[in-house]
Amino acid sequence: MINKKVQLLFVLFFLTSCTQAKFNNSMTNIDNLETIKIDEKQFSADSSINVSSIIESVKYVKLELPPDILIGRVLNFLVDESNLRIYLSDKRNVYIFSLSGSLIKVISSIGEGPTEYSTISYIDFDPNSGELVLFDQSPMKLLYYDIDGVFKESKRVEFPTNVNFGILNDNHLTFNFGNLQGMPGINTNLIIVDSTLQITDSYIPLTEDRMIGEHFYSRSALGKLSYTQTFNDTIYSFSEDNKVQASYFIDFESYSIPKNTGPLSGADILGDGRYTSYVGQIYRVQETDNLLFFQYLHESMFKYFIYDKINKIKQYGILNDNIGIGFLIDSYSLSNKQFYSLANPEIIWRRHENMKDRLNEEEYEKILADYPDIKEILEEAKSGEDDSNPYLVISNLGRSH
Repeated sequence: MINKKVQLLFVLFFLTSCTQAKFNNSMTNIDNLETIKIDEKQFSADSSINVSSIIESVKYVKLELPPDILIGRVLNFLVDESNLRIYLSDKRNVYIFSLSGSLIKVISSIGEGPTEYSTISYIDFDPNSGELVLFDQSPMKLLYYDIDGVFKESKRVEFPTNVNFGILNDNHLTFNFGNLQGMPGINTNLIIVDSTLQITDSYIPLTEDRMIGEHFYSRSALGKLSYTQTFNDTIYSFSEDNKVQASYFIDFESYSIPKNTGPLSGADILGDGRYTSYVGQIYRVQETDNLLFFQYLHESMFKYFIYDKINKIKQYGILNDNIGIGFLIDSYSLSNKQFYSLANPEIIWRRHENMKDRLNEEEYEKILADYPDIKEILEEAKSGEDDSNPYLVISNLGRSH
């Protein structure tokens, strides 16, 4: 117990010292903050969004891989429309594809050398240059690659931070300063660092009276970077000159966690009956010119929020794949017209077998007629020619939101 107290005091001292020495402690800009309020009459535990209400058509693209390469559990899925690239990563490799599915490069450099990494914690891309950056949390370093996955350099990270990060303009990066794991009650700052990884700016969270918990960076296929924090209902973005600004406040009204609850963890929200009725987390934010899309945690389930920014229309709830696209909803990226995701033909086939039991023949045939690419991928799965590697799913967002 004494050792834990000493460790906690050391971390608090370290964070305070670094804050005083290097941080500007500038408050987040809220000049353009937009409040999006839910309708409590429509917001319920069983509310849902039918995929058919937002997706007009779907296309499957096979990701071409040699037969001896099998992608593990996908940890990162990024689409860069401006540079026509797809980035997938598991814990050991990064796979770079063109938008047509052609394999460009497999980055596989497990080891302890300057060009190697022990594990892949997180990746991000620069939408301007196409440069890819990989973060290895142990031993805390960044590895830089060009647009085709050729290694350029590595840099040591000398400050405490969690897993993910974001690339900004002019070779700047953004991290969350401090390691929150096992340190309840410590409010950490978002920091901006320059190309030498020196801290140039920091931002105090808007919510000061409650533990912030984990932080999440998300990048859309258009290249827009968003930032959110657990138990904080604000979505942040970044300006051209690398300043943090609060963009949206999602007002969940009585479903928001009360501010006087004190320090909480994600486990509290998932497992404690006192808190599961509240919305405890906003993450995987994707913002385009006309849409705001993100996941949130409610009733121990991850649900989805779609906001049509043009027409001010809101949808929220469980995402119901009522047409059997079969995408892995934890892996997605949005542009103005496309919803990019991943899928496995065998899973699609199983889903459609279940749909046949629930729908009459006329209803089921209409789905296949409306979405002919689904029928084609089902034939491929039935033939047994598919493998276990995922397909890229490109869904066109052409229907009313």
